[in-house]
Formats: sequence, C-alpha cells, structure tokens
Amino acid sequence: MAEMHTPYYSLKKLLSFFNGFVAGCVTALLGFAGYYGATKESRGTLLFCFLFMVIILMVEITVATVVLAFFLIVKYSTAFPTPH
Repeated sequence: MAEMHTPYYSLKKLLSFFNGFVAGCVTALLGFAGYYGATKESRGTLLFCFLFMVIILMVEITVATVVLAFFLIVKYSTAFPTPH
C-alpha cells in the first residue's frame, strides 16, 4: 500500500535518509576508534568505545520504554482528533 502524500512527505523522506546516514557515520567512527584502540592497545580509547556503546544502549532502552508506555495514549489521542 502506497504512503499518502502529506504536505511534509518529502521532508519526512529526507529526514529518514539523514538519520540513517548519521547513524551509519557514528557506527563507522565508533568501529574505527575500537579498531585503533585494539591495535594500539590504548585503554583510554577502548574505554571510550565501551562507555559510548553503553550510553547508546541506555538511550535505546529508554526510548523503547517511553514509546511502549505511551503507545496506547498516542494511538487513542490520534484516533479521535479534536476540532479546532
């Protein structure tokens, strides 16, 4: 089923592409930092990679919890929009 063309349809597609691009760049940079830390046996660089991955994991868990907690509230509120 095709997606409806809303006024911000192209912006939504552009932001989706941009978010994926940024996530890919961050992942690549983190991978290179981990590779550098492992080859040079740099504890600081490896600690940075580990802490950054833990922070990313905590943010993902928090966002997923908030989305799941408020999913029904948002679904119900958008099902019956209020007139302006």
